[in-house]
Amino acid sequence: KISKIAGGSQEFELPGADGTANQHLKTDGAGNLGWASGTAVTGSTNTWIPTITGANALTGTANFTYDGNTLDVKNGGTASSINLYCETSNQHYIKLKSGPHASATSYTLTLPNAPPTVSGQALTATTAGVGSWAAPSGLSESCNFRARITSDQSNVTGNGASYNMTGAIWTEDWDIGSDFSNGTFTAPANGYYHLGFTAYVNQTDGVTDMTFNMVTPAGTHIMSRGNWSYGTGGTGYASPSSARSGITQSGLFYIASAGTAYINLQGYNAGSDTVDVTAFHTFFWGMRVM
Repeated sequence: KISKIAGGSQEFELPGADGTANQHLKTDGAGNLGWASGTAVTGSTNTWIPTITGANALTGTANFTYDGNTLDVKNGGTASSINLYCETSNQHYIKLKSGPHASATSYTLTLPNAPPTVSGQALTATTAGVGSWAAPSGLSESCNFRARITSDQSNVTGNGASYNMTGAIWTEDWDIGSDFSNGTFTAPANGYYHLGFTAYVNQTDGVTDMTFNMVTPAGTHIMSRGNWSYGTGGTGYASPSSARSGITQSGLFYIASAGTAYINLQGYNAGSDTVDVTAFHTFFWGMRVM
């Protein structure tokens, strides 16, 4: 026997023999000590994610587990969801939520291994749930632009000079897909594109041969060709030194991804390059149709 304190009345009766490995000493509340084995801990083989209760004790929930590969977010009767919050005081979030039980289907969505190659692409998936980036089915809504020249371009052609209508002379009215820049359209994907222009010019007297062209990777496409000289019975103006005249042309072009298109103007036989392209009346537009 042992006492709690010297001369005290509290005594404990020790066991008469040694216990087995890993046993512990316990009391029956009446001062009798004995050997006992611990209670085995059982539960899910998944790892519960612990939380601290109000009593400062660790607890967990079988609805929120992680097995080293898969994070399970279960629930008590409402479809599971995850909120992803913004960086400013957690004021806003985007919610990812499971589909309803009525679908009776479990499936996996596998995200692409790289970001989109061009702006405006949409996330699509196979029937196996493997995702990839592609142009939306509403093609004209994914690639659609119009722009205009906002400053007069003087003496650009007339005696054979080839003038590309490119550079920082354009203002975009709209550009869905961001495929137009400084007079050049860049195809976001392989496809057929309806491209067109309205070109307003003046000072064409003497230009007996003028071409308006669309240039693509396939070559230079002559959209219009003719005599624009006032003095020889061409298109003509009441006053060739100041009047303006325009032409509108369009066509369907196949352009591969990253291929470009722009407008070209070339006039001949005027003796000098006197032709002007006028501002705010010259447009370039286009959209993807197939």
